Amino acid sequence: RPASRCQNDHRDRFPEGPSNTTNCALLCDRHHPLKTDGYVSITDGHANGSMTWHTAWGQQVHTEPRPYLDTPNPPGTAATDHDDAGPPDAPDQTDDESEGPLPF
Repeated sequence: RPASRCQNDHRDRFPEGPSNTTNCALLCDRHHPLKTDGYVSITDGHANGSMTWHTAWGQQVHTEPRPYLDTPNPPGTAATDHDDAGPPDAPDQTDDESEGPLPF
């Protein structure tokens, strides 16, 4: 979901946990209450946006960071026809029901 439709979450509760990119993440209105109510926890978070989730049901899910901007061609390289198409595996973010890669 776009950041404008997410809620800010502190992995370690504020004010004990710092407000920085390692401790904070934007979570959708489905996953944020699950974490707040103790059904899931985040055991590690990194400044690049990756994190590992643990559920009360014994699942462990590692999520990788998602790109927010297109990466332009490095200086001195030629553009190709497929460069304007965006990443080949980019999810369609227009679907309001899209919940991302988490299985819970």
